[in-house]
Amino acid sequence: QLREQYVNQQRKQLKKRNKLSYGPAYYQLREKWRKKLKDAIHKLTSYLIELLVKRDLHEVIIGYNEKWKQNVHFWKKVTQLFVAIPFMKIINQLKYKAEEHGIKVELIPEKYTSKSSFLDSEFPKKRQSYAGRRITRGLFRSAQGFFINADVNATYNILVKSNPKALPKRSVNGVGGYVMYPRRVSVDPQ
Repeated sequence: QLREQYVNQQRKQLKKRNKLSYGPAYYQLREKWRKKLKDAIHKLTSYLIELLVKRDLHEVIIGYNEKWKQNVHFWKKVTQLFVAIPFMKIINQLKYKAEEHGIKVELIPEKYTSKSSFLDSEFPKKRQSYAGRRITRGLFRSAQGFFINADVNATYNILVKSNPKALPKRSVNGVGGYVMYPRRVSVDPQ
């Protein structure tokens, strides 16, 4: 687990003790954090590329929002962790490594993917009203009354936005043919 919060706390302590903003101890701490982050990004992207090559996949689609770190309203600790993750560094590293293996990496704007209902065949775009709606955090209800995880709904919509013909069967029965197995990856065991 990356610990930028710890680094920030240590920096704060150094400032208090030395009455200086920057000194040798601060630079050493910052450099250690930078190297640890670089290593974690390398391990993560290598793992992803290895997985893509092993499964013979040739395209990666990533949902992306410009300015997605501005005006973030999570709990304090979650916000600190989210804002600390250098997503563009990860994406650029992934693009670089994917290119070596002939894998295409595509960034797709996430606009309206969370509001539009994948189960109701609603293409993600701006409209007056949407067929389905988010009920609670993490739960989305379609107009037909079916429930789907909100992130899964948005993920399918990102895929449809990148290639409208990617999912020919866009019904409740058809979704079963497109299975996702999310998994947590540890790049820094401690």
